[in-house]
Amino acid sequence: AKEADHINNTCEITGREIYDLSNKIDAIRKELLRDRSFLSDADMIEIYNVDNSHWRWRVYNMLLGYQKLDSEEVGDYKRSRFGRWYYGEGAEKFKDNRIFKELEKPNLELHSAAKEATIAYEKGDMETAEKALRKMDECSEKISKLLLELKKVVN
Repeated sequence: AKEADHINNTCEITGREIYDLSNKIDAIRKELLRDRSFLSDADMIEIYNVDNSHWRWRVYNMLLGYQKLDSEEVGDYKRSRFGRWYYGEGAEKFKDNRIFKELEKPNLELHSAAKEATIAYEKGDMETAEKALRKMDECSEKISKLLLELKKVVN
């Protein structure tokens, strides 16, 4: 029992340290993105792909108890960097592109699942929260594939 407790404590400490380090790396990434003038469309598509994965990471960390999320914020698909791009600059540049158009549905579903996970977590319903996280994985995978296709088109 002592060994199990020790392993559990070590895992908790390691998980928290990884979370803290990941937050520091993300802060550096955000700082570097303040000046986007030197980035191409392909570079920005790659960044949106990372941002897409970041939503899943945030919800996962909420389920671990490392992060608090607001269900309205995570459910707002236009508020994320990807959403601002998709409904702004991206819409202007790629509005006639089939791949670009296909991005909307999985992005809406991703944010809907994130909101569902957050609400379920707040209610203590971990089963529903984890199910919503798996839905986020599916949506994220679709978005990633589409963004990689779009990146090939703009290169």
